[in-house]
Amino acid sequence: MKLDVDLSALHSAVARMTLPQITASRTTTVTHSMLKRYHIVHSMEPDSSECAISSALWSSPLIPAVYCLFLAEESEGFHLSTQDIVTLLVRFYGFKRVPLDDTAIEIELYRARDEHCALAADILQQPLLHKEGLSRAIRDCKPIGFESFEDLIARQ
Repeated sequence: MKLDVDLSALHSAVARMTLPQITASRTTTVTHSMLKRYHIVHSMEPDSSECAISSALWSSPLIPAVYCLFLAEESEGFHLSTQDIVTLLVRFYGFKRVPLDDTAIEIELYRARDEHCALAADILQQPLLHKEGLSRAIRDCKPIGFESFEDLIARQ
């Protein structure tokens, strides 16, 4: 017996319950040297960035970075490089480039994207993540050399 069940309503309900509250704190007394540093990497990219990022407004770049990934996939049909994501985070979300050191927390985008796929629709609907000009900036980015992660894996 085959069950034909639409689980989108269940996924949406679970996403609303589990998606972290997306808020930008308004901290003005913290310097970038005191903030957490994040190093964004991607297991499918051979070259990783030589800088980290930090922000006094965001507790982590994870959700804005995943938002940029999903927006690029949905609107343009391609995947962004980590360099492009860092550039978008700096330009649109107030992150700053800081020197990469041992204290930087590594965010692996391939795993982060995979872990948040079920929440993609909800992440794309978060008003705090919508930025004027972001879609145009994504359009100006160069795809990272493959159409989909499945195509890249199949080629290897």
